[in-house]
Amino acid sequence: MTKQTLNPTENWLATPEDRLQHDIEELESGSGWRAVVRWLVVIVLALVVVGALYYTASGRKPAPAPRMTSTGSFIIETQAPPRGKLDTPPTKFKWESISGRTDYMFQILEKGVPKSVVERSVRENSAELTADEASRLIKGTTYIWVVDARGTDGKVMGSGRSWFDL
Repeated sequence: MTKQTLNPTENWLATPEDRLQHDIEELESGSGWRAVVRWLVVIVLALVVVGALYYTASGRKPAPAPRMTSTGSFIIETQAPPRGKLDTPPTKFKWESISGRTDYMFQILEKGVPKSVVERSVRENSAELTADEASRLIKGTTYIWVVDARGTDGKVMGSGRSWFDL
């Protein structure tokens, strides 16, 4: 009796049905290169979704670099309150932070009047009005608010301005 050797290309999964059955068995067992690729795709997609949710849910956006004027001072972007007509006097003011500053000079002025309605130095990039300060803001008036970042030498490093109507 002669020993018969099998050629790997002969009779191995010769029919489409055999190949299909083999692929199904590989998928069910979780082995094979197709399963590995499938799991890699699932993992990558999951990481992308988690990353997108993290940045969307946390509201984190890369902070833009402060812009500079031709004279070398910074332009401070105002953030709150929004420009325009407001129903009630705003009590919270917020602006872009400038690194290297000692403090900010915060002012609210009535449009066309050079004397400040509110003026004070603050260390953070926000200010909250006291009840007395908020009571000075009158309906039917346009206000301009100004913030100046000051360095250790007391010189203005940058400025920001905004306005609102009551």
